[in-house]
Amino acid sequence: MRRMMSCALGVPSLLAVATSTGDPVREVPVDETRVKILREFRAPGGDPDRQFGYSVAIDGDLVCVANDQGEADALGSGRIHLLRLDQNDIPQEIVLRAPDRKWPDRFGSAMCLQQGRLLAGAPMDAENGWDAGAVWLFEGVDSDWRLSARLQPEESEEGAWFGAAVDLDDDLAVIGSPRTDGVGLDCGSVQLFRKLQDRWVAESVLIAPDQASGDYFGSSVACHDQWIAIGAWGDDDHGEKTGAVWLFTRDGTSWSAVQKIVPPEAEARDRFGWRVDFMGGRLVVSACGVDESRGRVYVHDFNGKAWVQTARLEDPQGHSGDWFGFSLSTRGSLLVVGSPGATTHAKWSGRVSVYRDQGTSWERLGAISSESDLGEQPVQFGWAVATDGEAVVVGRIDDADGPPVAGRAWLLGVPEVPSPTESHQHPIETIGAAADTVRDW
Repeated sequence: MRRMMSCALGVPSLLAVATSTGDPVREVPVDETRVKILREFRAPGGDPDRQFGYSVAIDGDLVCVANDQGEADALGSGRIHLLRLDQNDIPQEIVLRAPDRKWPDRFGSAMCLQQGRLLAGAPMDAENGWDAGAVWLFEGVDSDWRLSARLQPEESEEGAWFGAAVDLDDDLAVIGSPRTDGVGLDCGSVQLFRKLQDRWVAESVLIAPDQASGDYFGSSVACHDQWIAIGAWGDDDHGEKTGAVWLFTRDGTSWSAVQKIVPPEAEARDRFGWRVDFMGGRLVVSACGVDESRGRVYVHDFNGKAWVQTARLEDPQGHSGDWFGFSLSTRGSLLVVGSPGATTHAKWSGRVSVYRDQGTSWERLGAISSESDLGEQPVQFGWAVATDGEAVVVGRIDDADGPPVAGRAWLLGVPEVPSPTESHQHPIETIGAAADTVRDW
């Protein structure tokens, strides 16, 4: 596989401390868009950290940007940059690291930021076995952020990549280990932790009822209310790496698998389940390998008995190799989709598309692409995306084969919710209840 992988318009000064004046990213008019780039920022000090922007998160006026491999050309542990405006609108930066780590661990490659908590995965942490993984929980208010807990499975497994995917829902932490072994290699599993009083304790381990080698179950996770969605992009029901998503629900104190979703049109290498997220009562799933990696996003609603597909989103300007759906984030009525492989003027630049859920239809607010002053150096804009429902943060990383150049991240502004008379509907194919292969377990 080719190496691909929020905040309102009223706060444009956010992250000004890291704003770059060199190597500007110019907005490219890929269509008539209402999404605008407000800020470009890089690693403070201008270090050529090619991985800065590998992962991003946002919650109100707090933005996190991760560099998962340390300083440029150095074998170091990852870092997370937290940036927030104080009461005087002065940007404050805090750098978080996993304690006592010196080797590459991909710390911050998976993050969930929610109400003063930051859950950060380090899937290549080697303290309990090579690439066994670890997850760290930080809690903070304003500029005071501290390590609160280290989450670790009761039995660590070498090569498991524990922490490759993470999510939080109140006092429940969901952590994917897509390379744990079961009936074969890399079947995958998901660990659940719950906060009881002041301690986080292991609650359950989830596995796919039909687990098989190479499923990578747990490569993406999402939780909402009594539901957990787990992606297994390597599942091969309809061919190699067709992909699947499992739904688990809680009954009392136990979690049970109740549904497996595979699109009926799924083909080999679609990678359905690459990313999953809940959008209130909706489930959003990406399949970035569809149609020779052009990519597609599926929306599902719960009808009281099962999750059924209700819409499919595709980039109307997409081409093979775009990887639409490589990154994905939802909050409120906003859905943001990254296509880091999209090209502009025959150059690999990347693109981000923004949609708004109108209830019975989807409005495409537009798309942003980018160019740089680096000649033929790929930009990969959209490698990572995050939204808090009001604004968007986008990350990109440097091409590993080129000279080291600092990674980037950007703050995007989106328009306020328009009145019905201002809405411009973007036609999206709607699929009925029979659109998915549904299995009860």
